[in-house]
Order: sequence, then structure tokens, then C-alpha cells
Amino acid sequence: MLGVAEEMRLYIAGPMTKHREENYNFPMFFKAQGLLEMLGHEVVNPARMDLIDGHVQYSPFEGRLVQAPGFTMAEAMRRDIKVIADCDAVVLLPGWEDSVGARKELRVSHEDFELPAYILRINSMGWPYLEVLE
Repeated sequence: MLGVAEEMRLYIAGPMTKHREENYNFPMFFKAQGLLEMLGHEVVNPARMDLIDGHVQYSPFEGRLVQAPGFTMAEAMRRDIKVIADCDAVVLLPGWEDSVGARKELRVSHEDFELPAYILRINSMGWPYLEVLE
């Protein structure tokens, strides 16, 4: 378990594409960001970066987020890998094992940058904590 005293810059990795109909899982990414910030960490949220960079946009016609015209996964991954290089660790969200992108981010962060990886967990009292990925 990771305590608040170890303030770090954390990158959130998790499934997005397979959650197209659920706004690309952005609600979970923003919830994770809030929980991690509550623990005292600086958080890099790729969902937030996608919104800022215009990779996704809200479609009133569809009532949800949609990929912007011209968006490519390669462009997003290049940006994300650059950002991961400046982080202290990666935090994995539920379902990361089934996400091609999250597994790539984990591989690059862990093997190439030698960053630790954690899984975001919630204890029985509803409090977040980070479990070391073994």
C-alpha cells in the first residue's frame, strides 16, 4: 500500500476504446484523478489530455463523446509515451489487462523507463489506495 507521504507524479492507464459507448471510460479516469489527487499526488490524466487536444468531443446529436475527425491512436500514443517519461509511476485502472493501449503504456513505462506500476484499489471503507503491481 502506498501512503500519502510519497507524493509522486502519476500517469493513469486503463481501457478507453472498448468503452466507446460509455464515453470512452472517461468518467473512471476523472474519478481516479480525483482520488489520486486526494491522496496528495500530481496526476496526468490521458482522458483530460484527449479533451484538451481535441481528440474527442461531445456530440449533442449522439449525447456522448465521439472521436474527432482525423484522430489516430498512433498520435495519442506518441503523446502519452512522451508524458509517461516525465512521470514517477503508472497507475492502472480496472480492465487494464484487456486494453491494448494500457498494456503498451505499462510495457514502455516499466521496461523502458523502469517506472513502478500500481493498481488503483478501493478498500472496504471506500478509501483509495495503490497496490504494487507484481
